[in-house]
Amino acid sequence: MIIHPAGSRPSSSPSPDYFTGSVRMDPLIGAAQHPTLRGTSVTFEPGARTAWHTHPLGCLLYTSPSPRDRTRSR
Repeated sequence: MIIHPAGSRPSSSPSPDYFTGSVRMDPLIGAAQHPTLRGTSVTFEPGARTAWHTHPLGCLLYTSPSPRDRTRSR
């Protein structure tokens, strides 16, 4: 196991084929022995969107509310 301190690995910009607007991807987990296993935090700036796409080996998607969502619910 390799432990990386938070913020020690660079963010990347995803392919415009899959996203529009300003989107940032930050690596969370990955396994050298399983190159198809990875976890990424994706941050969408206001107005950014994801385009419909598929993942041949499947995908689990976890979402969390944005600060804007929390202020709307009050």
